[in-house]
Amino acid sequence: MALALAPCAPGRLGYYALVCGASLPRSAALGALGVLLSPPAGFHAGGKLGRLAGLLSLISSAGSLLVSASALRTAREHELSVSPADGLRGRLDARLAPRTVVFASGKGRQFNADIYAPTGGHTSRVGVVVVHGGAWRHGDKGENAPFSRWLAAHGFLVADIQYSLATERDWLAAVDDIKAAISYVRQHAAELNIDPQRIVILGRSAGGHLALLAAYTADVALRPWRVVALYAPTDLVQLYQHARGQQGRDLREGLHALIGGPPADNRAAYQSASPVQRVPGDAPPTLLIHGRSDTSVPVEHSRRLYRILRRAGARAELIELPFARHAFDLVPEGLWACITAQALLKFAANTQPRARPGG
Repeated sequence: MALALAPCAPGRLGYYALVCGASLPRSAALGALGVLLSPPAGFHAGGKLGRLAGLLSLISSAGSLLVSASALRTAREHELSVSPADGLRGRLDARLAPRTVVFASGKGRQFNADIYAPTGGHTSRVGVVVVHGGAWRHGDKGENAPFSRWLAAHGFLVADIQYSLATERDWLAAVDDIKAAISYVRQHAAELNIDPQRIVILGRSAGGHLALLAAYTADVALRPWRVVALYAPTDLVQLYQHARGQQGRDLREGLHALIGGPPADNRAAYQSASPVQRVPGDAPPTLLIHGRSDTSVPVEHSRRLYRILRRAGARAELIELPFARHAFDLVPEGLWACITAQALLKFAANTQPRARPGG
């Protein structure tokens, strides 16, 4: 699904406030300071236009600071080590380059994975299989390479994979491809220097939906150690019914291709392909991260799955990001991306994921 950033204030002002607030917190502070320190004559020189520009700049900076403060408060609530400086540099190493391997082939197709090996002499011996988004019809491995490099720099082995898109086959094929990737990483664990029993699936958006299905339907031999879903749809009937606007049309077209038509024609298939309907009694520990301002896939998708997991006795954690929209982690320098990365580090190291207060 495409990056969707919408305003928290009218017009483009809110857009820039959200983007800057999540990605450049210091620039917001400097912008506000600049406006406050500008001589009054500067406003009068431009007449009404100058005063309006100054006011908008101040409001935008205030919005940016509000978003940044909310991000840092969320990090503290979940005991994550994130600071405003992280939102600027993102602690990413662009020098880490992957090698590409074939992890599955057949029927005239082969599926590749970009392998990012841990660097700097440190390894957590944890493997992370990354599943891209794209409304089930689009996308490819490498869509968030900076995040994969960040994980590798912090000791993870990352396999960023391709899978069957809905335009090629059906959702079962895509889930099977993810399971094949888990099998490949597990079979090559010695070569990759990881623990074969410590494999995490990380999926974004539609990829998060598929990652959850793969984790919850896999046989014991292929079951991942952990599953992480970012802004993932978990109830496809609900997603279809609430899709609106251009993004909604894209989602519905993706669901038509994935399932073979609308829910009215095949409700059972929609339910079968919904993670909320597939939670097993022994579900692997699950981390859900979702923006509260996501209009493409509302946060209720993660909230509902979280409640079902907790009722089933599964270990689960839900992190809700105030003001964050869909695809919030695709800005690698942003605080939302840093919170996501730190949450994954903690989740992979923690044998008992912490329940959300009141959950």
